[in-house]
Order: sequence, then structure tokens, then C-alpha cells
Amino acid sequence: MLSTSTVTIDAALSDVEQALADVGEAMKASQAQELQLASGQLKKASVHFSSVLANAGSRELAPAVVVRLRSVAARLASQRDALARMSALVDRQVATLVPQKPAAATYGGSTGRGMGAGGRYGSGH
Repeated sequence: MLSTSTVTIDAALSDVEQALADVGEAMKASQAQELQLASGQLKKASVHFSSVLANAGSRELAPAVVVRLRSVAARLASQRDALARMSALVDRQVATLVPQKPAAATYGGSTGRGMGAGGRYGSGH
């Protein structure tokens, strides 16, 4: 028979797994609002799972839970990478639509004149 804490850990981990699935679906559908909502749910589920683990004490986790945790960690890393790629793509698309100001020259700033070391430290020209 499973203990109450094992059932609670299992339920909390199931919530995290469902939230991860929801985040993945929102990312695939490119739905920003759904992604934001799903990400908030993932955060809540993760915090709850963390507190459940903390309350369970130093008791060893069941092997099946450890396997599921490793799967969650791998999926989370994969989604983080996919989100970074999506962000880079959006940045490139925005840069195409809204050109950036050219960067200022390294020496001289926007005035077109360089100060030189003497001007910077107060020695006269």
C-alpha cells in the first residue's frame, strides 16, 4: 500500500507533468497568451511540488518517481532551449521590420570627435 506522502508526491509530480505538456502545446501552437498562462501554471505546480518534497523529509523517493523526475528535467531543458530559439527568431523578425540605429563609434561617441586621453582626464589640449 502507498503511503499518503507517496500519493501526494505522485499527484504533485503529475501536476508538473501536465503543466509541462500544456507549455509544450502552447509553444507548438505559437500562442503567446496560452504560453504565458501555461508557464504560470508550471511555476505554481513546480513550487507546490518542491514544498511537497520538502515536507516529505529525507525519505528516499520511489524509483518510478526518480525516473519521472529525470524525464521532467529533460523535458524542461528541451523546452527552455526551444523557447530560446523562438526568442532569437522573433528578435530577428523584429529587427527586419524595425531597423536598429547604427551603433555609435567606439571612440568619440555621437559628436564625431574623440576626446583622447588628455581631454578625458582634464589636461588641456
